[in-house]
Amino acid sequence: MPQLLFGGLLATILLGFFIWSIVDGVSIAQCKGCREFSAGMSFLLNSLGGLIAATVVGVLGATQPGEYPSKKLFEKNLTGIVKKIAAYMPSVYILFWIICGVIMVIYGFILYPDVVPPLSAQAKVWLGTAIAAVYAYFGITPDTPPKPSDEV
Repeated sequence: MPQLLFGGLLATILLGFFIWSIVDGVSIAQCKGCREFSAGMSFLLNSLGGLIAATVVGVLGATQPGEYPSKKLFEKNLTGIVKKIAAYMPSVYILFWIICGVIMVIYGFILYPDVVPPLSAQAKVWLGTAIAAVYAYFGITPDTPPKPSDEV
């Protein structure tokens, strides 16, 4: 249980830094480059973007379509407030990731693609990762069932 709480807290802190770097990039884009996007913010955006995307794809890949992302956690006999937090946190996390990605696409890729290059690059990566997340959740399976093997 402590690992679950620590992991969730750490993931939330990292998501906060990711959101901060996106907000900074968007504010620079809106003022059309009135200041530079710092190297530190660029590092946060790129490195945390990859970690958070991997977390989202992993959580969705382990979740069956139609289930909520934290269903597997309830097999660990969580109780009280921890159970309530565990029920909502993965879904809230994924929702914030989707909102951040859409904002990056709008500001960094569609409206101001040349003002904050790291934001533009991360928006392109996010689009690909969002497609991977959809496939991870819904699965990549053929529409037809596999043919039974020919047995003699």
